[in-house]
Amino acid sequence: CYFIDLVIAGTDRCMEFVVKSPGACGELIQGQIDGQNFLVTCPIERYSIATAWPKTTTQTHELPYKAQQAVAVTKEYLRIVRDIDVVLYSELKDGKGMASSSADISAVCLAVALAAGRHLSMQELARLALSIEPSDATFYPGIVQFDHLQGHFLRPLGHFPEAYICIFDQGGVIDTVEFNAREDLISKRAAKEKEIQKALTLLVEGLRKGDMIKIGTAATMSAYANQRILPRPYLADLDAWGKALGANGVIVAHSGTVCGLLLTDLKKLDDIRKGLSVEFGNTLTFLDCVKVYNGGIHFVRRS
Repeated sequence: CYFIDLVIAGTDRCMEFVVKSPGACGELIQGQIDGQNFLVTCPIERYSIATAWPKTTTQTHELPYKAQQAVAVTKEYLRIVRDIDVVLYSELKDGKGMASSSADISAVCLAVALAAGRHLSMQELARLALSIEPSDATFYPGIVQFDHLQGHFLRPLGHFPEAYICIFDQGGVIDTVEFNAREDLISKRAAKEKEIQKALTLLVEGLRKGDMIKIGTAATMSAYANQRILPRPYLADLDAWGKALGANGVIVAHSGTVCGLLLTDLKKLDDIRKGLSVEFGNTLTFLDCVKVYNGGIHFVRRS
C-alpha cells in the first residue's frame, strides 16, 4: 500500500482502513443451467485498494463515478451520517473483463463501512455491488459459483491449486452494463446450456481433486461455448499454441477483451512472451502473468 501512503501523506486522520479486493482474468465458466445465470470466479493477485477514514478536513479526494456510487449506497444502507474520506488505487484495467469495477466497488463499500465502525458480510457486499451494476464475486474467498445478475450466491466450489495465468488483451473495451442488456443473450445462453453443464461438472471435480487438466479443460469448454456470444477468431489457434507450450487450458472474459493461458509453472513464460507477436501479430497483446488467488477481500487497520 505504499502508493496509498504517498497519496494521503500529510492528511489528518486518526484511524484508517485499507481494503484490498482482487480482480479477475475473466471467468472460469459463464452461462446458465436450467435458466439460472451464473459465473464461476477466476480471481487473481491484482487488486483494487481502497483506504478510508473518518473525514476531519475539507480536503476531498476524487473518485471514479462507480466508486462514488459505492460510497453513497454504503452510507445509505448502513445509515452512516459522518463524512468518510476515501482514496482508491487499482492495479486492474477498465473495460477488459478483469472485474475492475467489482473490485473497486467492493473495496470502497467495505472500507467506508469499516471507517464508520461497521462491517459488511459477503452477501451484503454482493447486494450493494449489484445495486450499481452486474458484478463479479472475486471478493468471496476461494472459487465460487455466483449469479452475477441477480446477486444470489449459489455455492462455494473450493480452492484453486497453485497456478498462474498468462493474460493477453485483444484491445478495445466492453461495457458490462451494455453487454448484459443485449436482447439476444437469453437465447444464446440457452443454446450453450448443455456445454456449460458439462464444463461445470468437470470443473467441480477438478477443483475437488486439484486436477489442473480437468480445470483447464472445463475453462476451455466454456471459452469455446462463448464463441456464439462473443466470437474470438483466434481462440482455436491460442488453444493449440498454449497446449504446445504446456498450458492446461484457455480462460476468457466472457463479456470482456482479455483471455489467458492457464499454467502450472512459469518455465515457458519467456517463450510465450517472445512467441506471441510471431503467432498472433497485433491481434493479442501481453498484459501480465499473475497467480490465481484464493484469499478474497481483506483489510488492515492502521492508526
